[in-house]
Amino acid sequence: MATTVETIKERLSINDVLASYIKIEKAGINFKARCPFHNEKTPSFFISPARNTFYCFGCGAKGDIFEFVERFEGLDFPGALKILAERANVPIVFEKKGERDEREKLFNVLEDATSYFEKNLEANKKAKDYLLDRGLSEETIKRFRVGYALPEWRALATYLVEIGHKPDVIEKAGLTKAVPQGHYDRFRGRIMFPINDVSGRVVAYSGRIFDKSLEGENSTPGKYINSPETALYRKSKILYGFDKAREGIRKWTFAIVVEGQMDLLLSHQALYNNTVALSGTALTSEQLGSMSHLTNRLVLSLDSDAAGLSASGKSASLALKEGFNVKVARLAQGKDPADIIKEDPASWKEVIKNAKHVVEFYLDVLGDRAKDPRSYKLLVTETVLPYVKLIKSAVDRSHFISLIAERLKVPQSAIEEELNKTPSENEEKAPVSEFKVGAPTLLTRQEMIVKYILGILESNKSDEVFYRDVEAKLKEKLGTEEVERLYSKEDFINEAAYAVEELKVTSSREEIVEDLLLNLSSVMSKDKLMKLKEEITEAEINKEEQKMRDLMKTYQDLSKEVARAEQQLKQSDFSKSN
Repeated sequence: MATTVETIKERLSINDVLASYIKIEKAGINFKARCPFHNEKTPSFFISPARNTFYCFGCGAKGDIFEFVERFEGLDFPGALKILAERANVPIVFEKKGERDEREKLFNVLEDATSYFEKNLEANKKAKDYLLDRGLSEETIKRFRVGYALPEWRALATYLVEIGHKPDVIEKAGLTKAVPQGHYDRFRGRIMFPINDVSGRVVAYSGRIFDKSLEGENSTPGKYINSPETALYRKSKILYGFDKAREGIRKWTFAIVVEGQMDLLLSHQALYNNTVALSGTALTSEQLGSMSHLTNRLVLSLDSDAAGLSASGKSASLALKEGFNVKVARLAQGKDPADIIKEDPASWKEVIKNAKHVVEFYLDVLGDRAKDPRSYKLLVTETVLPYVKLIKSAVDRSHFISLIAERLKVPQSAIEEELNKTPSENEEKAPVSEFKVGAPTLLTRQEMIVKYILGILESNKSDEVFYRDVEAKLKEKLGTEEVERLYSKEDFINEAAYAVEELKVTSSREEIVEDLLLNLSSVMSKDKLMKLKEEITEAEINKEEQKMRDLMKTYQDLSKEVARAEQQLKQSDFSKSN
């Protein structure tokens, strides 16, 4: 190992390595910079090419290229070694036998699992053709080490034990689950996307369902499942593809954030190697912190459906709060980045090029959705002004105040007055990232339904019999505690009262409420179905045949109820108007 380290130091100069992370300037025979490890205005961070070391006179940070990369990237020594070895084109050979610490054991079992999945994919023409049909090239599949998990309960676990890994280590790596009868594979019949740490080592997986043969006719598996959190993997810290996007982000000076693995793979294939993916999680402060070392400019390109728009809003709020300049790329309705790139890679360039600042983006989106000028003004006040409040630059804030005033055709003073009413970060206890994305159609379906019901109640307070009857039914479904919690939120109730004005139906209030409660039951029943699927799988694994039959019967009965409710809802005014 010492020889490898020395070879890397011989090939890489410390000033070249550090210059790829921070801005440095010549200072005699040395270089200086503002320290990346503490805030300072005057450079006190010095780099000595002769000694191949750095030292900060402000905070005392010091070391060589390995210690710098470890500290800057938040890595351990093996992680920094891997990054620098690849940069210096020096091969590393890790020993396969002998004593290893716990983390290295986990890294090794994940590496062997990844190789196993890769071989499975090469041997499975159907799975390989699926990826090629989605638009991926052979080169992209290999570069990102996409693989395939066999549709068998213990194929991976058996293989890993046979080559020397212990069952408890395999479980700790998130590859298996423990049951009384032993362990079974967490990923079965799935396309496997390895998730790497910043140095490129596999720490987790996201698996997309491909073969449903083991799931049973009455149990529909989740489209994607991800590894659980382990000693190596914290989902709040790691972005999919970040290890391969770092150089691209430096080059382009901005990062593109997409939602899923296929979006990222095709974006990189279309030469946008500055793309990272959320992989089914919300953007976090830790992830933004990782990117902030490279850029303060983001382009969010999440799905165009309601969930995607809501995720864009939450991510934008958090990024603005962290000091990022945030743009949002607008996608055609029903399209995701992978669809766009597959159809025409050149059009992806236009999508990114035409991305707009989050304030302008939502001004456009809400303008398309608002039914009248008054609705538009209300939605902009509720949705867009919180973003303006978060912008750190006074000049930028002034620009967007002027833009909003122009769009709404009101004086700037009116926008400034409303902006002053908007809660600041210190006044608002809830995270800024939880601001709703304006229009009711951008809420989850359950939130939207409940808002309409509360709005109808607010509009019919004078009819005590009707009010109590509907309230009782709502409490029966949601629980008294949850309904009372919603009643305590004045802003939610006010929005609910306004929401009813948007419900353009001709039915009576009783019929409307009946439809809404039916919708609510349907949504809640679907949640129950998801939980039942998990219980059925567990009973099947544990060979609890009677329990499995009982659960299957419950699942089938509930499925029929949902199907009947869905059929009824097709004829309702609420469903037609939404």
